[in-house]
Amino acid sequence: MKEKKEPLINQIEEYMLAIIFAVMVIVTAVNVFTRYVFSYTFSWAEQFTRLLFVWLTFVGVSLAALKGKHLKVSAAAQLLPGKMGTVVFLIGDVVTVIFSLYMIRYMIIIINNILVNKQVFSAMTWLPMWVMYVPGVIGMAGWAVRTVQASLIPGIKTLISGEVGK
Repeated sequence: MKEKKEPLINQIEEYMLAIIFAVMVIVTAVNVFTRYVFSYTFSWAEQFTRLLFVWLTFVGVSLAALKGKHLKVSAAAQLLPGKMGTVVFLIGDVVTVIFSLYMIRYMIIIINNILVNKQVFSAMTWLPMWVMYVPGVIGMAGWAVRTVQASLIPGIKTLISGEVGK
């Protein structure tokens, strides 16, 4: 029997994480090599690696939500019998989605302020500062979508079907 292949849309975060991490490792390794072998360091390498780390973190938030690996307070829900526990999890998922949408709003305000002030990185004057906040918007949007996709919808279906606690 053939194994069901995961849709490409669900693999996007994994590919992005692998590429970003590989670039981080390469830039850091080259910078360390040039520092100790040639006594030369790239002024932009540390800041660029930090920027990639921000991207890595926010892409990881979305992937964690898809795989159901983000932090949840499960003790209260597990102590409650049957449907009540599922309802507590669903409330937590709704709060997660609301929080991520709230954060998107404020990150967009920050990006707008940076665009208006034309801020750039100190070591990479060719790169606008808003690039560091875009992954926050993408990651929070991914977190909201993936929480709905992987947790909220299946939880509601379970609750409606009456399969809870069986």
